[in-house]
Amino acid sequence: EVYVHDDRARLVQRIDPDGAQHFKSYDAKGRLTVEQDPLGAVTAYQYDEAGRLVALFPGDDEPTSYEHENGFVRVMRRGEAVWKYERNDQGDVIRKTDPDGHVTDYSYDKHGQLVGVWYPDHSCQRLVWNERGQLLEEQLPNGGIKRYRYDDLGRQVAREDEHGALTQYQWD
Repeated sequence: EVYVHDDRARLVQRIDPDGAQHFKSYDAKGRLTVEQDPLGAVTAYQYDEAGRLVALFPGDDEPTSYEHENGFVRVMRRGEAVWKYERNDQGDVIRKTDPDGHVTDYSYDKHGQLVGVWYPDHSCQRLVWNERGQLLEEQLPNGGIKRYRYDDLGRQVAREDEHGALTQYQWD
């Protein structure tokens, strides 16, 4: 692959090994404004004064728009489809509603770590963390459990998947 950058070190062209070319262009503030893929499809990006992405116009698909609140995406629209996001005071998503009205809820511990996800089908996923902020256990919606272990330096030394398969890691 060949990469071409402008005088501000931004990627402006990528040439694949087969000769296919990808192009990118930016505005004066360095924000991506247009991309073109090897087949000529163009995607354009639009930003508000704060630099937040507010609209995406893919060449072959419906435009996507974003509504922000307190610096976070609150609503995303693509054509007639609408996704809504509710957030806590820290900005974490606590509820997501998809275009069909299906709701997924999220909960966090006092450290802001995700501890639970409740899906539209009423299944849930729970996560257990240690005091160092390391994931110890994932209780999956299907009832399976994944477990993780760490050494005293905080490096992962073992992972057990939901089927009991154990992967161990050694550090030099």
